[in-house]
Amino acid sequence: LLVAASEAEILFVDESTCIPRKLPGLNGRIVQMAICPNFRFVACFIEDGWLVVYSTTFSKKVLEFDTKSKIPPVHLAWCGEDSVVMYWKQLGLLMVGPYGDWVKYTYHENLIMVQEIDSLRILSQDTVEILQRVPDCTDLICRI
Repeated sequence: LLVAASEAEILFVDESTCIPRKLPGLNGRIVQMAICPNFRFVACFIEDGWLVVYSTTFSKKVLEFDTKSKIPPVHLAWCGEDSVVMYWKQLGLLMVGPYGDWVKYTYHENLIMVQEIDSLRILSQDTVEILQRVPDCTDLICRI
């Protein structure tokens, strides 16, 4: 099964059919998509600068976040199962969490993002970094 975007709808394509499906509440064209490692969600960057996260059935909108950028990110990927990371050459990384909380990381070099099951690998010319949610056990230790 292939999922593709066309204007304000999603196309579900297999070897014999192409089924278009309108997305609820979508105003604009999808320019980038990334599927969550657990296959439960799909992140969509819309041409008007909004990040929209849907369930993979596209029946439920989970999150809307205004990036305030009409320029699409160079990369869009998931960091584990609960945050989406976007990279712009001029702006750096923007990480958006499940409740719309966000954090920005500034980089002054070109990056490549590699989505992993539980993290995001960030590659530059000189470094490899891992961006990952703090594990619950580590969080509990730090609260002591």
